[in-house]
Amino acid sequence: MGLKWNSKGGLRLRVSRCIFRSRWLLLFTILLWLGGCSDEPHLCAAEMTLCGDRCVDLTSSVEDCGDCGHSCVADDGLVGLCVDGNCISECEDSSHTFCDGGCTDVLSDNDNCGSCENRCRPTDRCVEGKCEIRPFVVENIDAISAEGGTLRHRVAMVLDDEERLHVTFVERFSDDPERLIYAIRHNDESWTMEVVTEAEDQLAPRIGIVVDSRGDPAISLYDEQIFIATRDILKTGWRLEPVTDVETDDEAWWTPNALAIRSDDSLCMAFGGLDNRVRYAEEFEDGWTFEILEDGPTLGSFGIQVDDADRAHLLYTAEFETGMLGTRLMYAHQNGQGWEMEEIDHLGPIYERHLALDDEGGPHIVFEDTTTWVLYYGRRDESGWYTTPIVADEGWSWGDTPPSEDEFPSIAIDAEGVPHIAYYSHHEKLRYARKVDGKWDIVTVHRGPGGWDNLRYTWPTLALDSQGIPHIVFRSHDQRQLGYATMVVED
Repeated sequence: MGLKWNSKGGLRLRVSRCIFRSRWLLLFTILLWLGGCSDEPHLCAAEMTLCGDRCVDLTSSVEDCGDCGHSCVADDGLVGLCVDGNCISECEDSSHTFCDGGCTDVLSDNDNCGSCENRCRPTDRCVEGKCEIRPFVVENIDAISAEGGTLRHRVAMVLDDEERLHVTFVERFSDDPERLIYAIRHNDESWTMEVVTEAEDQLAPRIGIVVDSRGDPAISLYDEQIFIATRDILKTGWRLEPVTDVETDDEAWWTPNALAIRSDDSLCMAFGGLDNRVRYAEEFEDGWTFEILEDGPTLGSFGIQVDDADRAHLLYTAEFETGMLGTRLMYAHQNGQGWEMEEIDHLGPIYERHLALDDEGGPHIVFEDTTTWVLYYGRRDESGWYTTPIVADEGWSWGDTPPSEDEFPSIAIDAEGVPHIAYYSHHEKLRYARKVDGKWDIVTVHRGPGGWDNLRYTWPTLALDSQGIPHIVFRSHDQRQLGYATMVVED
């Protein structure tokens, strides 16, 4: 290459033929290099695909079946084949089935029960390829601290956000005054118990318990008037604050048998009395307000729950007319402007009933019809209420001889809207029922040592934890201990 003046007085670059040859050689070398680094599939045959630096047939490659890197080979005894881009797998153990990249026994695998991806609920285990309710583990809680004592009345229980059980119950020693006891089951499975108060004479047959956002309990009780018991500020003892005034309300024998808590930790309750009125009370900063929802005769227990909008839902019964044997099963709920009252059904005397809400605020109920001793489950949807008997034999109909005499029900609803119920059965003692796909699954939780009536007053209380596992607290057969039943989930 050299410089030379042209005829017009300018410089002209002269490049030798050698330089031109070098330029073409360089360009050819670059193209060869780019071609060798390309991963475009056109470098493989038409039926092949480039996976990394290999051309493979995705329809038959065991290492790349249907897609690059999708292997049909597993580490647990699988013999894998690739046919038409799909893994066709065989397990070395002929009793196992290939599911989701591995071999498993579908007769016992809770995640693949009976077939691949058929996952059992946390409350179930896989037995012979079918999801069955797990067995309950029952323990006795040493609730009575001296000989001669007995437990009385229904036990109340609630789970807090840390899934600790808070329990309250009444105990009595011979002719001594009754005592209200509070118990908590810690996460290390130990129990702590303490006396809340000693009654002047006799506590009401219904008590309630809730837990606030800090995990502190509040208990409703009746001892000549309604009180709310809470821990003192140092949590070293209990303080009782009256809700009603015994001097102005002495015409009513108050029965605080339904207690609920709102999102701001304020309380609300439903109760009645000998004057047969249905009452609702709400707690505010300056005290309690009271409403009479129904002025007619009422009897038995109440149910109360609060939804996510802090609106109360009540369940109670009232007689048809004065002097008539029978009751109207009633549901009432706040709608933001007032109360809506609905009659669910006309039945014989109903003494025990319980209410629960699902995640959408829909009410679910359970109640006993004492004319047939059959439990009924009910729920409300857009079309209204419907009720159905809780029996294992779905062919049973009203009017038939009931399969057993059932009473004292408690209900809870899991995140999927499935109802769970604990109750006492004359034939089967303490039982648990769960309705899935329109069918009731019922198992016996606990039997006493003998005698048809040895668990007659178990009064079970049911709660579900975050996995939907049931926890049941009840009075044991000898009436001197609390019983606690739950499922052990190890897998």
